[in-house]
Amino acid sequence: MSEVLEKKVTVEDVLALIKANSEANAQEHAKRMTELDRIDQMLKDSIALNESHYGFLTNRIGDLVEQLLMPNIIGKMNDFGHSFSVVTPNYVVWKDKKNRLVEIDAFLLNCDEALAIEAKSHLTIERVRKHIAKLDLLRGNEQISGLTDKKLYGAVAGLIVDIEAREYALENGLYVIEEKGDEDKIIVEKPYEKARVW
Repeated sequence: MSEVLEKKVTVEDVLALIKANSEANAQEHAKRMTELDRIDQMLKDSIALNESHYGFLTNRIGDLVEQLLMPNIIGKMNDFGHSFSVVTPNYVVWKDKKNRLVEIDAFLLNCDEALAIEAKSHLTIERVRKHIAKLDLLRGNEQISGLTDKKLYGAVAGLIVDIEAREYALENGLYVIEEKGDEDKIIVEKPYEKARVW
């Protein structure tokens, strides 16, 4: 016959078992948290890298839009009665030595008037609103923007122009510039009423 050994389980035995189990769980939890922290950091690094690549690509696309739309723009705008003689891409106005007030994708000038153009690969109504705010900012800071005694007009340009963006721009006195197929097919629509002067 086999003998069955019986052992009494004490409170100390239960507490020791709970403590050992808790320590094992805590170690496993710590390992999992370390792994989650590592994965979280990898995701953050990946997102940061993607954002930097996206910024680079959108800047390059913006440069492409400007190169496609700008070569014939002076002639096209002068067809509407202007007499622009200078086009300046990436026109930047500085508030002071360190702070940029505004950047305009292309700026057309003559002695009496200026035209600020916002060029996007895909023109949305939000971009039109932002450009109107830039025009207000330029006029409100005319001493530092070089616009004192000049009429300021606005235009928006895009390879793709949303219908709502086109309508909003034209209703608000902006010219709309759109590329149609190649650089010789630049279409400029004049505002519905008349070009707004800022």
